[in-house]
Amino acid sequence: MLQRRSQRLSVNPSKKIGRRLKVLIDWIRVRGISILPAFFSIILLVLAYSFFTIKKIDCSLNNLPCTPEIVEKLNSAIGSNSIFVNQKKLIDSIKLIQPLEKHNIGFKMLNTLDVKLVGNTNSHQVEVFFVKDFPVLTFDTDRGSTISSDWIRPSQELSLYLKENDRTYFEIWENGTLTPSASGSASIKLVINEKPTAQTVSSLYNLVRVSHKYLDLQEIIVLGNRVFLRQLDQPDIIVNIPFDEAIVTEAFQSIKNLATIKKDAKVIDLRFKNPIIR
Repeated sequence: MLQRRSQRLSVNPSKKIGRRLKVLIDWIRVRGISILPAFFSIILLVLAYSFFTIKKIDCSLNNLPCTPEIVEKLNSAIGSNSIFVNQKKLIDSIKLIQPLEKHNIGFKMLNTLDVKLVGNTNSHQVEVFFVKDFPVLTFDTDRGSTISSDWIRPSQELSLYLKENDRTYFEIWENGTLTPSASGSASIKLVINEKPTAQTVSSLYNLVRVSHKYLDLQEIIVLGNRVFLRQLDQPDIIVNIPFDEAIVTEAFQSIKNLATIKKDAKVIDLRFKNPIIR
């Protein structure tokens, strides 16, 4: 009996090992067939994400390289996936510093975001003074008199007043946009106690354009809706904004003649139907 048992033991282990090995191979084969597609899908997703990751930005504004300020805004997208970039948010951040007429954002090979912008590049830099209350000018306290010898020219008085006030720098655009600008001196001073409307900014932009066409100006100071145009050795010119461009243009063309009507005139006021010279 011991001998038979020994023979049975010498045969059965090999069969069991073979069966178990077969089962293991079948299990690996089955699992391999089901896991392989998922494995390759994950690899493809990783490669695709890497392919669309933004590593470089090509930007042009009116077919010229974008300004450093715009590039700085766009650089926030570097490292992001182009598929998930919020283009509206990106363009809105650019519009804060550069009014745009058209824009196009695309993705090209070598992980590059291609940004093409079209906008108005003609702007005027202004110094902006935020005040709680507007100053009272000597000129304003004597409105009923045509005698000007007792008061200083409004532009001179305002220049002295502004020297004591803090300022910030902005750009004004034809479409009425007011955008922050790098610090620097500007011949246009804007004194405000609240944010100006787009209509006011657009009107000021056009007044500056017309003024420089017909006048030799040293300084432009805006106090509320009044604009004081300062000329060298000539009376100040006062215009309201918004203004009638046709009427003001005609007056500018006759300004030299108007200045001779009254000796030592300090102000030519164009805010009314007929010019008032004081």
